[in-house]
Amino acid sequence: MDRVAAVPDVRRRRADRARQVADLLRRQIVDGQVARGQLPLEAALAREFGVSRNTVREALDLLRDEGLVERCPGVGTTVAAEKYPHGLHRLLGLAERRATATGLRELVEVLPATPELGAALSERLASADAVVRATGLDVLRALRLGGRQTFGAGLGDADRRVRIEAIRGLVSLDESDLVAAAAGDPSREVRVWVARGLGLIGKPSGALAVLAADGDPLVRAAALESSGTVGQPMEAEAVRGLKDADWQVRVGAARCLGAADRSTAVGPLVAALSDANLDVRKASVLALTPWAASPEVGAALRSVLTDTDADVRAYARRALADLES
Repeated sequence: MDRVAAVPDVRRRRADRARQVADLLRRQIVDGQVARGQLPLEAALAREFGVSRNTVREALDLLRDEGLVERCPGVGTTVAAEKYPHGLHRLLGLAERRATATGLRELVEVLPATPELGAALSERLASADAVVRATGLDVLRALRLGGRQTFGAGLGDADRRVRIEAIRGLVSLDESDLVAAAAGDPSREVRVWVARGLGLIGKPSGALAVLAADGDPLVRAAALESSGTVGQPMEAEAVRGLKDADWQVRVGAARCLGAADRSTAVGPLVAALSDANLDVRKASVLALTPWAASPEVGAALRSVLTDTDADVRAYARRALADLES
């Protein structure tokens, strides 16, 4: 019985190793490191990667299924004939597969940011597979090949993963108006990205006030924090937020108050140093640090030098040490 049970484990381990080998070979192929388009023999690959020949065969089968290689009896394994330069067709001109999308994300740093690549990626945005659409937007953003119209259209996608990539693309372009327009998205994850994105852009937006009143605590937390980041902290909301039942909101409120007026922020932040949640206490210490020279704040920071959490103590020590340097 034990031997029978061990068989699936052995197969799983071999499959995992095969995927790892396939990843390494995929990178070599797309980087143009395969001499004359001919891969070494299976035995040589097995020695190179320290795996069995069966594992190598499985890896090559994966690459064949992706369209990256062709396996010919009597010839060996060759790189598929190119359609686009730099091996782009191997990732873009294939049947739309999740494995291909994953490979494209991993190889984005070596892909050339050319108009041809931008056009090929834009074609993939019409794919029936949401993973492919999301990957297309992600790579367009990373290579700075996408524009306002392309990412804006992604906000209407039925899949939240695609809409998130659209938000990230718009943030990279500082398109705060389109990002803010997605504040009413039905997906919590998207609304969190909207709030964070507005903070990254750094422009004040009325959408943050809407998001700060959201029914989801993660959205409220992100909105409060971002309001401080853009230089318009929602002080009243943050003071109330420090008493919220959800610790994430309390963290966002503390970070928001770090950008607020000292007369408004210090009292609530000092009180938050005794919060039951360590992340709230850490955020409060960091928010109070710029005012450490104040007798009230200095005394409060010294009081947490015995906190049960090491990070809280370390942040407080650092804040107090900066006063002496």
